[in-house]
Amino acid sequence: MARPLSFASDARLTATAWATASTIANTHPERFDMVLEQVLERLPQKGARTFTAAEDAQLAQVLGVGTGADIVGVREVMELCETVFRRACATGSTGPGLGEAAAAAGANEALATALRGAWSARGGEAIKALKTTPFGAPLYLESTRWQVQVPLAGNDDNNAAGTGG
Repeated sequence: MARPLSFASDARLTATAWATASTIANTHPERFDMVLEQVLERLPQKGARTFTAAEDAQLAQVLGVGTGADIVGVREVMELCETVFRRACATGSTGPGLGEAAAAAGANEALATALRGAWSARGGEAIKALKTTPFGAPLYLESTRWQVQVPLAGNDDNNAAGTGG
């Protein structure tokens, strides 16, 4: 069962990022859908930004938002989308639930629809990919090495140090 999804308490999801993402979703919905698919594909990559700086510049051009300072806005939008999708993975959210939560957080109808559509189409794949991504630990425990230290009462160095003697 999915837990309730909310973005209200996440400081990374600023009103500016929601507004920029909403504007892009309104202006170039088909291009934004393609970008959301790329975000979902790259979601399982651990420890890396979703897009490189060069890709951010290309995205700014493709999405028609310009260059320079606008690239920072595109980067914020990509981070917003990645955070939204990661939170949806963590909560087991459905497409409609994701759209409602995004709208409640500040997304306009076009952005909420785009997020809902992308998650409905590719969210299951993203969850499966994240579940099979190793996080640095071995998949199976091969051996254990136990060392047990039991302090005993007596005149050892530790007890003597505590008594001043």
